[in-house]
Amino acid sequence: MISGSALNIRHLRTFVAVYDTGTTAAACLVANLSQPAISQAISKLEVQLEVQLFSRFSTGMAPTHEAGILYRRVQRFLVFLEEAVALANKTGLNRKRISTSSAITNTQLKAVIAIGKHGSFTGAARDVGTSQPSLLRSARDLERLLDTKLFVRNSKGVDLNSIARKFVRLIRVGILELDIGLEEISNSQDGETGSLRIGALPLSRSVLLPSAINSLLDEKPMAKISTQDGTYKDLLFALRHGEIDLILGAIREEQRSQDVVQHKLFDDHLGVFCHPDHAMNAKSAAPEFLAKQTWIVARKGTPARTHFDTFCELSFGNLRPQMVETGSLSIVRGLLGSPFRLAVVSKLQSQKDVEMKAMVELPIALNDPPRSIGYTIRSDWSPTAIQSAFIDILKSKATLICQQRQNIESE
Repeated sequence: MISGSALNIRHLRTFVAVYDTGTTAAACLVANLSQPAISQAISKLEVQLEVQLFSRFSTGMAPTHEAGILYRRVQRFLVFLEEAVALANKTGLNRKRISTSSAITNTQLKAVIAIGKHGSFTGAARDVGTSQPSLLRSARDLERLLDTKLFVRNSKGVDLNSIARKFVRLIRVGILELDIGLEEISNSQDGETGSLRIGALPLSRSVLLPSAINSLLDEKPMAKISTQDGTYKDLLFALRHGEIDLILGAIREEQRSQDVVQHKLFDDHLGVFCHPDHAMNAKSAAPEFLAKQTWIVARKGTPARTHFDTFCELSFGNLRPQMVETGSLSIVRGLLGSPFRLAVVSKLQSQKDVEMKAMVELPIALNDPPRSIGYTIRSDWSPTAIQSAFIDILKSKATLICQQRQNIESE
């Protein structure tokens, strides 16, 4: 399947004009092109997509089902393109405003995206598959068109300035819309073959995410799923730039931004866990005894670690227990195999291990505030059928996890 970045922007605008007007004659007035040019643009687009977009009649052109899918995504792409141009216009050197982005070409957009990716004209030219002079000419043409500087020199070569980075982010999300449209067209022809790219935070990886993916594959076995681990900051960057579709895990109460939306699924708490063979000793232990044990805790700077440090101050006074810092549940499992190791872990993360009798939760109250688990999406996100199905599954799984947690606690 071709990429959205390979679609000619002028051809896409022509397609929209024909879709809106229903005839090539009327589209001529909108696109400012001759009828032969209109027909040629539509034909080239159909050949490129390997799909018929219009049924031709003597009275006009009727859009096909595939054309309806493409139209919706092209419209969204053009909105992002116009928004990017408007952003750049605000900082124009002469404050010149261009009323339309119709003069921008694919070549210019590819050039600025590649320069931002590689930090050099040489690397960008190699990536795009053109000569360095040609790429530089396209980049400078875009600067002149927008009437604003996009690049800055640095010790490593060249980089995008702050305006260019925002411009590129909007363009990349717009191109993602085209990619999604092409995928939806393919899906309408071949079956459930859509894709889903998930940014996975630690609190989602052990129970919620695997369970949700399994259910999605049961329902739509041809779905293409990929996950990306990382810090919240890195995943948020990827989300904003269209590299992933959603982030799953602990949501950030401090995150207040117009471009992303957080949806809470349920609350999670921390618990103190140990190996089943050592549970009896730990359950009856006094604070002085617990303070002498080795605790497996989250790294400094994380909310879980902050709550544990507060717990230590209140429970152990001046005593500070030996600690092993890790964010890996597999390492926690291995360490709990030795006597007198206590782990402070999310109850959600440990739920499967408790069910399998690999861990036991101890009756030690950490008094930590609830941690909201949910998913984060772009506020302008328009999900595909498969992506919508995954969101529905997440909501169902969240309800089931809460019920299972209540059953464990009542035993």
